[in-house]
Amino acid sequence: MISGAAREGARAGAVQMQGNRVARATQNAEKAVYLPKTGPNGATYFTSSDVKVVMDQETITVSVTYHQPSYLPLLGALLGGGGAKMTDTVPLTARATFWLEKGRT
Repeated sequence: MISGAAREGARAGAVQMQGNRVARATQNAEKAVYLPKTGPNGATYFTSSDVKVVMDQETITVSVTYHQPSYLPLLGALLGGGGAKMTDTVPLTARATFWLEKGRT
């Protein structure tokens, strides 16, 4: 899911001919995350700040991070996450880079 969201965002930004490529990439990546955004305990697993877009003259790169809930105490802390018992998360990150389509603007 995370890889697909990163690819969808990068593809959308790469083919965007008019308007803001970064905004389009961000919007499409956010929509493509079909995982729970918040948990029953109120913990946040995904926000708009978990999508990062970097664009240069030739490419666009989209990184998506999802904070997977951990159901084992302290597992999140061992794998780079954080939180109290039963709210630990493990960060899962994917990145996709596409060449920018050239054409009419």
